[in-house]
Amino acid sequence: MTDRRKDVAAAVLTGAVVLLFLITWQSDLGNRWGALAITVAGICTCALGRSLARTAMVLGAVAGVLAIVSLVTGSLTVIALLVLVDVLLWATSLARHGRALPVA
Repeated sequence: MTDRRKDVAAAVLTGAVVLLFLITWQSDLGNRWGALAITVAGICTCALGRSLARTAMVLGAVAGVLAIVSLVTGSLTVIALLVLVDVLLWATSLARHGRALPVA
């Protein structure tokens, strides 16, 4: 998969993470289900990357801790922080590539 396709796929998955958060926030299905779905989508997004940048590693570690805490507690605040970190990871990836989001 080329970098352009990976960028588009990561953008779609990051959008899905934000959408899943909004669904979790508005629904009565339970926060842990939303946390699980967001964690899985975030892992899929990270699987597309191959960055060894220190910023990405720190954000990835923070995301891992937040994912575990959100699954254990079901706290909507922690889930929101997880989504924020996931979006930051995506943004750092785009910034590292030195270009804007490619048009499909």
